Amino acid sequence: MRAAFTCAYAYMAECIAQSVAHRLRGRFFDVTQRFDAAALGHFHSVDLASRAISDVEGVRSFVDAGIRANAVLAVMPIAFILFAASTLWALGRRLRPIVGLQQGLAMLARVIQESVRAVKFVRTGVLADPQVLVLDAS
Repeated sequence: MRAAFTCAYAYMAECIAQSVAHRLRGRFFDVTQRFDAAALGHFHSVDLASRAISDVEGVRSFVDAGIRANAVLAVMPIAFILFAASTLWALGRRLRPIVGLQQGLAMLARVIQESVRAVKFVRTGVLADPQVLVLDAS
């Protein structure tokens, strides 16, 4: 049973390390695609590819070794993410009624603003602008 867990743990560590390396290769490719021809003229393509491969492989092996070295350090971010997600979910459930109240207050403020315009119009008897005052029924 212990061997199965060790194998699964090593497999997951290697998957995470390969995922990080894949993202780094993609970002490196994006950066090199944005270079203009003059900038690329300073580099030999073989040197550029060799350096990219060795740097990304070094980061991949570092991530793999770090995950395999201490399982607690690998599990702690996952535990934090679960804690943060549950806290944000609970906060969202508590704030949901406030959002409805805020929308109601915004509609009330719009109705009051239209009413004040109508009162000013009736008092002055003249439109300040040439447009016709239209009250929104909603």
